Amino acid sequence: MFQKKNDPSAKISPVFSHIDRARKDGSDIKIILDDDTYLIVMGRSNQYLSSTDNLERFIHQDIWKDIRVSSAEAFHFEQNHPEKRDLAELLWHLAYHQSAGGLLPGCRRDDVIKLIQWPNFTRLPKSPESHRIAALFSRRATSIVLASRILDVAETELHQFYSASMYAGYMNKVNRAMTVQTEPRSSQELSIVRKLMRRLARAS
Repeated sequence: MFQKKNDPSAKISPVFSHIDRARKDGSDIKIILDDDTYLIVMGRSNQYLSSTDNLERFIHQDIWKDIRVSSAEAFHFEQNHPEKRDLAELLWHLAYHQSAGGLLPGCRRDDVIKLIQWPNFTRLPKSPESHRIAALFSRRATSIVLASRILDVAETELHQFYSASMYAGYMNKVNRAMTVQTEPRSSQELSIVRKLMRRLARAS
């Protein structure tokens, strides 16, 4: 299939496949960068530990120095380490930066989607409209196209939110035959929906 140059699926980082494999196998991996910064993914417990807050660096395979598959114990890692985080947060970080406004593999512009878990925006990267986007998708299943109209937000911002949410496991796709949400029929109805979503976002 032909891929556009700005399509993130054409340059998806192998870090996602390594994490996915660790989760399926229940194994642990350690990715070490060229400056000895490291990331440990614990597939069995669905947690991670990193020596840096700049997690987006692990997207770039060209600065990987080594990758090891073993157990967390073999990495001289303390299981009760206080800095362990939920693996979903790592996946949000990586997918958010990998997306850069595009849709990652598995995400389509016309998917009908619903947020099933509110992201912890105190620890996760976000855009100016993330709270409004989360408020909408947590209350109704809809598509990127319709959400862009309701919120008056650029689709690129919605692409980034959807990609991060889906990869983190915070978003579900809804069967189109099951959804009863319809597109606003008039500009007046659309304006009412927008005002409602602004109020909901402020209340969240």
